[in-house]
Amino acid sequence: MSTPRNKQGYLHGFSPEEQERLYQQARFLESKIYETVDFSKAKTLLEIGCGVGAQTEILLERFPSLYIQGVDASPIQLEKAKERLSTQIKEKRVTLTLGDATHLSFPDNSFDGGWSGRRLAKKTCTRSSSGAAGKTFGFTLSMLVCGG
Repeated sequence: MSTPRNKQGYLHGFSPEEQERLYQQARFLESKIYETVDFSKAKTLLEIGCGVGAQTEILLERFPSLYIQGVDASPIQLEKAKERLSTQIKEKRVTLTLGDATHLSFPDNSFDGGWSGRRLAKKTCTRSSSGAAGKTFGFTLSMLVCGG
């Protein structure tokens, strides 16, 4: 069964209510999601699919020494993330970029870690992997899956 998507191919909606729901969902699930996530030794993190910045904000709170490069395919969601994370952007703790996770232009080994709020699994990213993991990042990519 495939996941329903809107006409732009994006999983979530763009209304202010949906954006707030995504933020509240992240906060509601925070303790369960992060009970085994440890980026305390990482300095730089690539967040693939940063959306409205809900997980980004949590990661920055939990790991105060972390710098995050967030990438998302939706300019609407990125604008919301930039509003929510304006202080952290000014502090140069996060940069948000419009982009396609399957075509990232970062040099190999640019990040100490990676996060995607889509799948709950850990896998080592290597050049032989597909999609966003197709580059050698030299880190373990932590991912979260909600549902099927």
